[in-house]
Amino acid sequence: SPHCDATTIEHLIMSIAGAFVHIPDIQIEHLKRLAEFQRHHKNYAEAGYCYLTMADLYETKLRANPTKLPQSSVSLELRIRSCYGEACEMLDNARLYEECNRAYAKLIPMLEKRKNWNELASAHAHLHKIFTELDVSEQKNDRLLGTYFRVGFYGKSFGDRDGKEFVYKKPLVTHLVEIVGEMRTIYSDLLKEEVEIIADSREVDISTIDDSKNFLQITYLHPHFANPKSRTGFIERNTNIKSFVFSTPFTAEGKARGDVTEQCKRKTIVHVETAFPCCQTTQLIVRKTYIILSPLESAIEDVNKRTEKTMKVLNNKPVSIKALSAVLQGSVATQVNGGAIEICQAFLADKEAEHLKKIRQ
Repeated sequence: SPHCDATTIEHLIMSIAGAFVHIPDIQIEHLKRLAEFQRHHKNYAEAGYCYLTMADLYETKLRANPTKLPQSSVSLELRIRSCYGEACEMLDNARLYEECNRAYAKLIPMLEKRKNWNELASAHAHLHKIFTELDVSEQKNDRLLGTYFRVGFYGKSFGDRDGKEFVYKKPLVTHLVEIVGEMRTIYSDLLKEEVEIIADSREVDISTIDDSKNFLQITYLHPHFANPKSRTGFIERNTNIKSFVFSTPFTAEGKARGDVTEQCKRKTIVHVETAFPCCQTTQLIVRKTYIILSPLESAIEDVNKRTEKTMKVLNNKPVSIKALSAVLQGSVATQVNGGAIEICQAFLADKEAEHLKKIRQ
């Protein structure tokens, strides 16, 4: 429904499944419901992970199954194979080709053991397809696996979401203005009240908020890795993500923006319980950590980001002159705090500056 935040249904089904962790059959039944729900909403990655979770639960049952009940074992194995087959289809649709390959690595030995040549032929044909698509996508660098946002809820009308923050995973490349419009419309309709948007990314002081009103704070997030060098490949940078980061500019005087030599930055790292992508498109933020960057550190980070953007455009074959021009223009003459030239003039012009003396030492 356009007037419903589908994530509330996700959380409901997932919480019911979690409540029956001691009764695997009921837990699996609810995971199946969630998989069908995600498939219906074209959240193919999440549907795929639901089926993988179901396969794990069935495998746990199979290992615990007494050998004196062979028929039960065969039935469980059929269900496991079915779950892996569904997972492979969903992961292919999500363009998670590497994850699809890993699922087949578990399914194929089962088919070989049963000498199920027909299904083996289908499995290898599907693998041929996904490897071909993976090769093409790596050459084109055209895979889009989702965009992440922090969404904070403030106001009594939000019920148990009041004062809580979540990480939302949205499809492909979703722009901030799109999710802001979507969330404002959904919750204005649900609550039958006006919903206001907190425009900046600063920490919300709940004591200063009018609790008779409803506020949403929505911030674009970047995946954050403790050791970026271990995440060199595309799939490593876009899966198994438990931490995200956003930056908030500030100055010692309390203003958000200032001269490049005054511009500090607070990097907020938010953590979730289960790595994305997973069975759900939304998770509660369970912890936050902070890093404060000095003006010089902030400037260095900005230059590094611009360098990475430039190299990303240059590594595309063929190079898009339009995209390259846009990146270079933004690097040389940015609208906020100038570009690389202003940064160099601010920090490198005075040879006797304290920070340059430390660098020389």
